Amino acid sequence: MGEIFTHRLRVRYSECDQQGVVFNGHYLFMYDVALTELWRAAVGDYSEMVAQGYDLVVVEARIRYREGARFDELLDVRMPVARLGRTSMVVRPEFRVGERLIAEGRWRTCSSTRRPRPSGRSRRTSVRRCARTWRWRADAERDRRPALRQAQVRFYDDVLTWNQGSA
Repeated sequence: MGEIFTHRLRVRYSECDQQGVVFNGHYLFMYDVALTELWRAAVGDYSEMVAQGYDLVVVEARIRYREGARFDELLDVRMPVARLGRTSMVVRPEFRVGERLIAEGRWRTCSSTRRPRPSGRSRRTSVRRCARTWRWRADAERDRRPALRQAQVRFYDDVLTWNQGSA
């Protein structure tokens, strides 16, 4: 069984508030760093995907705080992927210092393209449209960008392997 991807960060002094714990907004940043590292480990360079006109858009972010992490502690961000659909992904990160659960969350992202769109479209329509642009499926031969599609397939297979460790 595969291991769930975990990224380790050291809490920096500048991330702490006056109570001496990590300021709540920094957990979003820490998650983003961990997601980028998950992508790098499973697929490769995130900026290459962006250069090809694709990106991930956060459409939902929730955090439940349990206790505070403090300056200089090692914070492990576990990244179990709860759902990997054709156009979206749900990750339920856990922030831990040792065995202590610091925070947990739910992040949903969808794929998007960086193409200009006509004015007048609602945000909701734009999110729906971007959710249809990038498919997480294994039919690389049908895509005009086979290298990207093959990377998606590798990512999909790796994520399923990592998630077997959480079952």
